[in-house]
Amino acid sequence: MRQKKTLKQTLSMVLSITLMVFLVWFFVSHQNSTYEKSMIKRGDEVVFAIEQFYAENQTLPKSLNDIFSNNKQVTDIFSIEVFDSNFYQLSFPLKNGKKMIYTSSTREWNKQ
Repeated sequence: MRQKKTLKQTLSMVLSITLMVFLVWFFVSHQNSTYEKSMIKRGDEVVFAIEQFYAENQTLPKSLNDIFSNNKQVTDIFSIEVFDSNFYQLSFPLKNGKKMIYTSSTREWNKQ
């Protein structure tokens, strides 16, 4: 009898641990997803400002400070890399050490 009780306790403990791991995974993945969506939305606003700068000046900004000199939140989080007169990449860091990158030629956000 004592072995069955131990087996039941072990199974119960394994199921509890599995459930806790699943809940932590679900919470973290949902939180990362929400963060990414929020940052992409902010990034789209930065892209719009870059495109507007380009339309007005016929050139891309050398840095985000050219557009957002008074907004440290943008210049501290986002970075721009200009490759030629009309091709650039905008990026921001993710919590897992990767980056989310917007490429002007494809007009899409991708993780890297």
